[in-house]
Amino acid sequence: ATFFPEISSVDPKTRQKVGLALKTLCRLAGILNKKHPHKIGIIEVVGGSLVEGIWPGISNSGAGDETEYVASVLDEREGIDRVVEVLCAVADEAIKADVRLAIELEPGPLYIIRNLKTLELFCERISNEKLLSDCVGLNLDIAHWQLAGMKPRDIPESIRERIIHCHACDAFKGHCIDLPAGSSNGRRLLADWLDLLPPGYVTCELEGCPNETWLATAFENLTAVGLT
Repeated sequence: ATFFPEISSVDPKTRQKVGLALKTLCRLAGILNKKHPHKIGIIEVVGGSLVEGIWPGISNSGAGDETEYVASVLDEREGIDRVVEVLCAVADEAIKADVRLAIELEPGPLYIIRNLKTLELFCERISNEKLLSDCVGLNLDIAHWQLAGMKPRDIPESIRERIIHCHACDAFKGHCIDLPAGSSNGRRLLADWLDLLPPGYVTCELEGCPNETWLATAFENLTAVGLT
């Protein structure tokens, strides 16, 4: 898993650094895959930030405290173009290492890939890049997609066919914490999300997990809906 919001930076040199970091991870995966039976097949990539710059503003209190900020925000299509530019630069290394790049949606107004509309724009964009067709897909983070207001029945085929990995967890509207898969919205909704997946591995993700009983609950619910 990686977190490089700078993948969409206004500075080309910064985007090149992100590309170099991702290439290095691809090479590392290729080396490890030659030595270990459990293969690394996926590198997760967060879809980038819309924020180009931030400047201190003035507090509404009138006291002159610099407690608010003004942000310069990218057009989302331009942001997607920058993400795709970096992915194209990394593609050869990913193909050589036999790994795929799974793009992760982050809910929130300042991320590029943040909702159903921007997922569709991204999938449309990469469908026009032959180099990316075999090495770039989507990470279905169930909690994130739910927080973005999405439901399994809303997902069009153009997005479904791009899903290559999954974070199996439930949305919890707090900071940096997930509920065990199936415990917030029930096993039926969990199963509906998992039905979108192709065969392969999923990650049982629990950010902020407070104890091992949450893990047990997650595995119990995932097993109950047919994962092994």
